Amino acid sequence: MPYISQMQHHAATYPSALALSEKQQGHWHHLSWTEAWQQVTQIAARLNSLGISRGERIAIFANNCVDWTLVDLAAMYLGVVTVPLYATASPGQIQYILQHAKVRLAFCGEEQSHTLASVTDELPDLTGTVLIGQHSLSSLPDNHLQHWVGTNLPAPEPYLATESDLLTIVYTSGTTGTPKGVMLTHGNLMATVQSHLQALDFSRGDRSLAALPLSHIFERGWSLIALYAGGHNHYVDDVKQMASLLPEVKPHVVCAVPRMLEKIHSGIFSKAKKKGFLAHFMVNWADVRVQRNTAQQLAGKELNGYQRRMQALATKLVGSKIRNALGGEVRFMPCGGGSLDAGIHSFFAGLGINVKVGYGLTETFGTVSLMPDVGYLPGSMGQQLPNVETRIDPKTQEILVKSPGMTHGYYLDEAATSELLVDGWLRTGDAGNKDAQGNLIFQERIKDLMKTANGKYIAPQQVEGILAREALFEQVAVIADARKFVSALIVPAWEALEDYAQSINLSYENRLELIRNSKVLEYVEHCLQEVQGELAMFEQVKKFTLLPQEFSIEQGEITPTMKLRRNVIAQRFAQEIEAMYS
Repeated sequence: MPYISQMQHHAATYPSALALSEKQQGHWHHLSWTEAWQQVTQIAARLNSLGISRGERIAIFANNCVDWTLVDLAAMYLGVVTVPLYATASPGQIQYILQHAKVRLAFCGEEQSHTLASVTDELPDLTGTVLIGQHSLSSLPDNHLQHWVGTNLPAPEPYLATESDLLTIVYTSGTTGTPKGVMLTHGNLMATVQSHLQALDFSRGDRSLAALPLSHIFERGWSLIALYAGGHNHYVDDVKQMASLLPEVKPHVVCAVPRMLEKIHSGIFSKAKKKGFLAHFMVNWADVRVQRNTAQQLAGKELNGYQRRMQALATKLVGSKIRNALGGEVRFMPCGGGSLDAGIHSFFAGLGINVKVGYGLTETFGTVSLMPDVGYLPGSMGQQLPNVETRIDPKTQEILVKSPGMTHGYYLDEAATSELLVDGWLRTGDAGNKDAQGNLIFQERIKDLMKTANGKYIAPQQVEGILAREALFEQVAVIADARKFVSALIVPAWEALEDYAQSINLSYENRLELIRNSKVLEYVEHCLQEVQGELAMFEQVKKFTLLPQEFSIEQGEITPTMKLRRNVIAQRFAQEIEAMYS
C-alpha cells in the first residue's frame, strides 16, 4: 500500500484518534487523523491550483512543527518532491540548494523567511513563499499556511506513487565540501518503514516526540514510520524545550544523537556531586555496578543472585529517576548520527534505559543496523535490519551496504554517484568491521581518521566519546593529524567548572580569566588523566586548550545534528592549535 493510502486509511478507520500535536504559546494543539487528513488534502488542493505538479520541487525551511509534516504529506499526495532545509542554514546554502533543485515554492518559518528573502532575487525558479508554524504577529500573515487549510478547493485523487517515483531530495549537511542532493524514492521509504516495523515494538496510539530536526533523515524518517504505524507524533520546535516537554508528552519513543546522551550522562554525575557525598556515591556505585555486570554478561557469564539484586537496586535508585525525567514511559530511544561511547551506553542500558544505537546514512534512508533488545554489544552499531546487507571491504575496511532503502544516486551529479555506488553496493565512506555475531562496529569516517607524525592512526570520535564521560567537559575536538601527539580543544561545562572554582574560593572577573587560572588548568589536567586511562598511550591527549565559548551551528563549527565540522574548527582555532605544538 502506498504511504499516502495508509494515511487515508488511518483517517477513515480511526477518525478521532490523535495524530499530530504541538505546544503553542503554552497550550497544546492537537489534530485527529480526520483533521490532519482534511488539512493535507486542502494543502494539496491549493498546491494543485498553483500548478505545482508531480515531480516538481517544493522546499520546507522551518523548525519542527505540525505544519512541516502536513506539507510533507501533501507533497506525497500529489507526487511532488520535497526538499528539506535545515532551519539554521545560511543564505549561501539556501541559494545553492534552491537553485540546484529548481525549487518552485518554499514553505518557511518566520525567522527562516527573512533568510530566504535575502537571496530571493537569485532564485528565478522560485514562484513564492508560504509561512508555516508559529508566528509573532497577533494575526497570521496573508501568506500563512493556515489560510490554505480553511479553503474548500476541490482536491484531486491522491497520486498512488510507484516504487521508482522520487519522494525527496535531501541535501547532506556536509562536514566538508558542497552539499550533495540525495535522491530517495517512495520505494525507499516503504522499504524503510517495513524493515523498522518488523524490528521494533511500535504500534497504533504509541507516542513519539520529534526533537531532532525534521530536515535530517533520522528524525523525519522515524516520524514517517511512527505515523505509518498509526502513532501519535509530538513536535518540539526548539530542542532546549525538550526536557520540560518530556513529562507532559510521556513519549514511548524519542530519537537522540550521541551528544544528547553524553550531556544527560555528564549532567547526572554533575548534579549528584552538587547534592553531596551520598548522592555522588550512589551514582558512582550504580555506574560501577552496571559496568561490571555488563562486562560479565558480555563474557558469557550469568549474573548470580546477589549481582541481580544489586542491579535491580541500582535501577530503582538511579535508573528510575532517569526514566521519570524522560517522561516515565519511554520504551526505547533510537540513537544515531554518530558513535556512542560504550561506557555511556552501558550506563543507560544497565539502568533499564533501552538506548538503541544504530548506524545509517541519508543515502540509506536512515537505519542500516541497530541494537537488538537482548544480546547487544555496547560500543557497536548493532545488527543489520531485515532485508539489509552489509560487508566490509577487505582492502580499505570501508563499510558497504546493499538495501532496498538505499538511494539510486545524487541529483544531477553522475560523478559523485559513480563513486557512491559500485557493483550494486553503496560505499559509506566509514571504516569499520563486523564481529562473529554480526554486530557492526563503526570505527571512524575514513576522511576523519588522523595519522600522527609517528604513523599511529587516531579515531577522533572514539577518543572524544571517552572524554565525554567527564562531567567537566561540554565539548571536545581532538587534534592529531600529522602531529607528534594528540591534543584537544575543550569547551568546559561552565556550571561544573564554576562550582569547582567556588569550592576552592577562587575569585575571577570573567570566564576567560577563569579558564586561564593555573589551579583550574591543574584541575582540568587531573580530570583528563582520570577519564582517558583506558586509551592507549598514543591516543591520550597530551595538551589541551580551554575555549571560552561553545562550538555552534551558527558559526558553522558543528552540524545541526551536533557533529563537529573539523575543517572549520581547525581553521578558526589555528592559532590556539599551533600554540599547543610550539
